[in-house]
Amino acid sequence: MTLYIAPIVEGHGEVKSIEKLLHRVWKDIHDTPRRLQVLEPFRPKRDQFLQEDGVVLAREVQKASLKLLQKVCAEPLSLGVVLIFIDTEELCPAATAPALLSKAQETRSNINFSCVLPCKMFENWFLASADSLSGINGLPDSLVPPEACETINGKYWIDTKIREVKPNRCYSETVDGPEFVKAMNLGQVRDRSDSFDKLCREFAKWAAMTVPVQEDTVTEQ
Repeated sequence: MTLYIAPIVEGHGEVKSIEKLLHRVWKDIHDTPRRLQVLEPFRPKRDQFLQEDGVVLAREVQKASLKLLQKVCAEPLSLGVVLIFIDTEELCPAATAPALLSKAQETRSNINFSCVLPCKMFENWFLASADSLSGINGLPDSLVPPEACETINGKYWIDTKIREVKPNRCYSETVDGPEFVKAMNLGQVRDRSDSFDKLCREFAKWAAMTVPVQEDTVTEQ
């Protein structure tokens, strides 16, 4: 049985890293015989996706649902989830996530949705496991996670640390991000980051899923 995940993300870094990240969590934290397949992410512009009118959100949800149903309906007993994976930045995750889920479910009531909002940004999960990234891709050989690792600008912190070693080198979401995902200690991240723990708890739900997505026709808008 296969679990298909159709991610909706906001940045080039997440596009490059999300598949590796999800497979690591699936294997290292929720070991299961069910096969995981991560579909190519959909990447809307963040500000448009978060607009209150929900127009862009509905469009991206429709597109992700279509791709998901094509896979699920072609494989008996497979399951599917659309994962909304957007940085919170200055937003409140406790208020934003339920609102996004509600709009997504209104758009496609027959689809399984999860919403995980890294706080403040995806890179903050690297900060939560900074000691495990020592010496990786230009980072200093000795790193200590900052206090309150979910409250500062993760990209800036990583960029600053890389420049301490190589002043002319900056952090690259698409080059460094996948390497940090591969190396980071998932247990440390889960212990130090509530938003990453949320992703792990969503995985537990997915691992327990038994009801397939119902076959339907999706029309792109």
